[in-house]
Amino acid sequence: MARYYCEYCHSYLTHDTLSVRKSHLIGKNHLKITADYYRNKYVELHEKRKVKNHNRKRNGKGQNEGQKPITLRCPKNKEKKQIVKLNRLYHDELNNTKLDTLSKLYEGSPGYSKVFIDRNRFDIGDLVKMTRLPQRANVVAGSNSNINNGTSMENRTRNEVFVNHYNEKKDILPPPMILSRWSNTLPKTSTFNDNNAIINTTIQAYKTRLQTKRPTSDVSTSTNYKRRKY
Repeated sequence: MARYYCEYCHSYLTHDTLSVRKSHLIGKNHLKITADYYRNKYVELHEKRKVKNHNRKRNGKGQNEGQKPITLRCPKNKEKKQIVKLNRLYHDELNNTKLDTLSKLYEGSPGYSKVFIDRNRFDIGDLVKMTRLPQRANVVAGSNSNINNGTSMENRTRNEVFVNHYNEKKDILPPPMILSRWSNTLPKTSTFNDNNAIINTTIQAYKTRLQTKRPTSDVSTSTNYKRRKY
């Protein structure tokens, strides 16, 4: 009969049963040997070894080489507030279903009806058809649905032909809400493309700096520099 062998304790158990194995694994001797094994492995892998340095001192200490300690940097309260504010903006923009930015962007593209019309999707199409209750008995389901570009969204099938009407679209996509956070990065009074005013100001400041560093002509070089005596 095959018996259970413990690789940590290097011993065989009396019987290969669940109760015997369980009693051995929770025993004090097995836990102590296992803890010592993993501790020795950690010391073997991560211990800092001493390297002799060529120092003239007799009792010179060796340099420590090995794994460097991990430095933790906790974010400040200001950084935490900025992160929370940015995450809130992302969350609000994703949960805002009134924008329909992707739907307007991909309108008219091939496969639009297979993705953006819920009734035509394979994953949730049947669920959408079943959950549209209560309904009137004399009204067909989906007859009062939203109308997009003159055609009912419910009447559009999966096999819709690609129609190019980008030039006919008059809807302008709204800017992303996250761009409103960038308004505080630049000063309100800054202007762009102001007839190269920034370049001219930089050149003028550089010329002024060069003129101030240039020595005057009336002072001789002999007064500024002393000749070294040998």
